[in-house]
Amino acid sequence: REIGIRKVFGSTTGQILSLFNKTYVCILCVCFLPAAILSHTIISEWMLNFAYRTPMHWWVYAAAFGSVTLLTVATVSLQNRRTASLNPSLTITES
Repeated sequence: REIGIRKVFGSTTGQILSLFNKTYVCILCVCFLPAAILSHTIISEWMLNFAYRTPMHWWVYAAAFGSVTLLTVATVSLQNRRTASLNPSLTITES
């Protein structure tokens, strides 16, 4: 519904996709930081029980963040592009 209203008021598909992607990436950043800290703490405590320990490097967390971000942006973009390319009158009356 929001996409249809924004289209009626003149937004382009790119602007709509940018708006939604920014929102989801901000949510992802806020959620990923505590999750990374918590997982690092849990893994560090768990690894204390082993004689040979594998260090958790920073790039593991960066790779996880990058892959989750890529998947989130792709999913949001595909879903919103489909709706944004429809006639605005169809998107407003669907809900």
